[in-house]
Amino acid sequence: PARANLGPGTYALTLSDGKHSIQLNARDKAGWVYSMEQSFKVDTTVPTLNIQTTLPDWTSGSFTMNGTADDPGQASSGLSKVEVSTDGGQTWQTTTGNTSWSYTWDTNESSSGTYVVHTRATDNAGLTTQQTFTVGVDNNAPKISLPDSWYQWDTVTLDIWDNHSGLS
Repeated sequence: PARANLGPGTYALTLSDGKHSIQLNARDKAGWVYSMEQSFKVDTTVPTLNIQTTLPDWTSGSFTMNGTADDPGQASSGLSKVEVSTDGGQTWQTTTGNTSWSYTWDTNESSSGTYVVHTRATDNAGLTTQQTFTVGVDNNAPKISLPDSWYQWDTVTLDIWDNHSGLS
């Protein structure tokens, strides 16, 4: 089949958010006409994402994050998913729920240290909103060093330390 160059009649459409229909008509030199109509939605509004949990500076064990997400607007394509990354955006885990979501992070499976945690909401149009926060994980108790024995007249050095979150 031959393809025609559309030339000067080619236009880019700029459409506002909402539902639209477009009708296309093509006519060849022999008089044949082909018509088609297609309806579609335009969604350029990013979803909203809120973290409701008060985020600690340091945590250990299991830590649950809760929040809400939405895909607002009259042309909303709908919320697809909410995800959390505890490794700086390398891998993502889907939360339980979308508009009201929760995610439990078992920090026992993570090394102690500081983490940049990412949360993101994605709508069905592929638009995303992302938030990040920093949290420290400390799954190790403080250490105490004391000599095994000493005399009452000895001066004893007591060492207490914590390698991650610090002593309180």
